[in-house]
Amino acid sequence: MKRFLLMLAFMAGLTTLWAQGNERKCAAPMDDFYFRRAMAGFAHQYEGPNRDREIRTFTAANCLNTAQTRRLAALYSNEFRRFDYVTYAADFVIDYNNYSSMADLFHNPALQHDFLDYIGYNSGPALPTIPGYTGRLGGPNFASDIEFDNIYEIMRINNFDGSKLDAFNAASRGRLFTAAQLSELSKLFSFDSNRFNFAKSALAACYDLDNFYMLGAAFSYEHYRRDLNAYYMDNVNQYVWAAVPTPQHGWNGNHHNNPLPVYCPVPGYTGRIGHQQPMSDVEFRTILAHANDANFDHSRLDLIKAAAGSRGFTAAQAQSLANTFDFDSNRYQFATWAFDKTYDIDNFYILAATFDFNSYKRDLLQHIV
Repeated sequence: MKRFLLMLAFMAGLTTLWAQGNERKCAAPMDDFYFRRAMAGFAHQYEGPNRDREIRTFTAANCLNTAQTRRLAALYSNEFRRFDYVTYAADFVIDYNNYSSMADLFHNPALQHDFLDYIGYNSGPALPTIPGYTGRLGGPNFASDIEFDNIYEIMRINNFDGSKLDAFNAASRGRLFTAAQLSELSKLFSFDSNRFNFAKSALAACYDLDNFYMLGAAFSYEHYRRDLNAYYMDNVNQYVWAAVPTPQHGWNGNHHNNPLPVYCPVPGYTGRIGHQQPMSDVEFRTILAHANDANFDHSRLDLIKAAAGSRGFTAAQAQSLANTFDFDSNRYQFATWAFDKTYDIDNFYILAATFDFNSYKRDLLQHIV
C-alpha cells in the first residue's frame, strides 16, 4: 500500500511537470486549499535567498495560475526582486494569456515595460534608461531622442530667451524629459532670470524628478540656485506620477518583532534601520560632485536636501557629504537633518569625526542617542 501511494505521488509530480513554458499542460491549477497552506508557510519566513529559492521550486513543481502566482509575487517587498520572480514564473504559469495583468504589480513604469516586453506584450516605446536611478518619476510619456534633438535645435536657433521659453512650452506639452536633457536646454538661455523661468516650467516636464537639482549647475548666480531649490521643494509633489516603493522593513522600537531584511545594502550591518534603502553609488557620486562644486555652505545644504528627494543615504555616504561643508555649524545642521535620511542609523556616529570642535561632536552624539 505504501509503495502504491508513493507511486501515485510520483505520477502526480510527472503530471504537474508535463510541460513547461507557454504550452504548459495540466488538468487543473493547484487546489486552492493546499496553495493557501503553502502561502502561509512562505509568509512566515524571512524574505531572502532561502525563501526565494523555495518559492521558485514550489512554482516550478505545481500547476499555478496567474492569480496564484500574483499572490506569491506579492510576498516580495522589493520591486526588482519581484520582477525577477514573475519573469521566472512566466515559464510555468498555466494561463499564460492572462499573465500580462501582472504588470500592475509594479509601480515603477520601467519595470512594467520590461515585464511586458519580456512576455512579448506590445507595451509601446521603451522608457529612458537612467543608470542607478531609484527616485520618483514624473510620468511615462517621455520624449524620444529625435523629439528632444528637434526641440533643442528649435530653441538654439532662437535669438531671444523669451522665444526659447515659448518654444519649449509649446513643444513640451504631453512630453517628459530627463533632468540631464532639461539641464542641456537650460544652458541655451543667456540670462539667469530667464533660465529660472524656464526651470520652473521644466519641473512639470521632468521624468526623473529627484535629479532635477542638476539644472542648478547652469546658473551663474548663487541666489538663483537657492531659489530654484526652494521652488522645487515646494512644488515637486504635485508632479509625482510614481514613487519607487520603499522596503517594508523599518525600525519600530522592537528589534525582535521587526527583523532586518536579508538583502542589506551595508555589508555586515546588524543594527537598526532608519530610512529606506540608500541611493545607488551612481546617484550618490553625482550628488557629491554637485555638492563639492557649490560655493557656499548654505547653498550646499539646499542642494543636498533637494537632490536627496525621496532617497536615503548610508552613514558612509552622509559622512562624505558632511566633509564637503566648510564650517562646523553648517556641518552640524546637515548632520542633524541627514540622520532621519540614513539607512544604517547605528553607524551614524562616524559623522562625529568630521567636526573640528569637540562641542559639535558631543552635541551630535547626544542627538542620535
